[in-house]
Amino acid sequence: LGGSLTMPVAPLARMLGVKAVHAGLGYKTLYGIGFAEVTTKGEGFEVVEGEHGLPVVENFDAEITIVSGEKGRGSAFDVGVAVEINDNLYVDVAIINIGQLKWDDAQQRIYEAYIDHEAGESEPQLKETGPAKDLANYAIDAPQTLRAGIGGKAGSFIRWAAEYSHQVKGPGKGTSTFGAGVELAYLKMLPLRLGVRSTSGSSPVYSAGFGINLGLVTIDVGTPDLGAFLGGKSTEWALAFSTGLRF
Repeated sequence: LGGSLTMPVAPLARMLGVKAVHAGLGYKTLYGIGFAEVTTKGEGFEVVEGEHGLPVVENFDAEITIVSGEKGRGSAFDVGVAVEINDNLYVDVAIINIGQLKWDDAQQRIYEAYIDHEAGESEPQLKETGPAKDLANYAIDAPQTLRAGIGGKAGSFIRWAAEYSHQVKGPGKGTSTFGAGVELAYLKMLPLRLGVRSTSGSSPVYSAGFGINLGLVTIDVGTPDLGAFLGGKSTEWALAFSTGLRF
C-alpha cells in the first residue's frame, strides 16, 4: 500500500539546457509473509573419490544458524529523477525500496552439522545445539535496487529503451539485470514489440508482444519468454493480456 508524487523541476532543466526534468518520490508500507536466513561457519565438506571410484563426503564440521520469522511489517520509499534531453532522448535514475522490515516473532536456531563415520554414515546429520532463541525486533533490509535507464525515438515510428538495475541490499544482494526493448509502430494501430533481458551474466531471455490501438480502447498482448513458445528450454510459460482506455 503506498503512493507516489512526480513534479517538474523547471529551474534545473533551464540550468542543464534540457527540455524537462522531473523528480519523483514514492512511499509504501510493507507486509512480510515470511523469511528465513541460513548462515554457516566451519570447515564445510569435501567430496573425494572413495572405494570403487564412488564419491565420499569427508571433513564435514560446520555450524548452521537459521533465523526465520513471519508477519513482518515495515516501510520503504523510492526516489528518482528523469531528464528529457530533447524530443528523442531521455535518461533516468532511481533508488527503489529504501527501508526495512521488522519481525516481532523472529527465532534463531543453531545446528551442528557432522558426519558420523563410526556409524558408517556418509550423509551429513544435523543436531540442534539448544532451544530456539527469540529475537526481538529483528530487522532485514528491503530489496533495495539501484536502476538507471535510457530511451527515446529513432525516426517517426521506432521507440527504444534500455535499463540496468543492481540489487544493493536485501535478498538477491549483488544481482544485476540488464534489459532492452524496441517498439516498431509503422502501423500505429498495431505496434510490434521485442525485448531482451539477462540477469548476472545468465543467458539472455527474449520477450515479444504487440498492441492494438482502436481509438480510445487499447489492447496489449505479450510473453516474457519467447523461447518457451518456440520450443526452447524455459523456466516459465506465460502470456500476458491487458486492455484499457486512453484519453
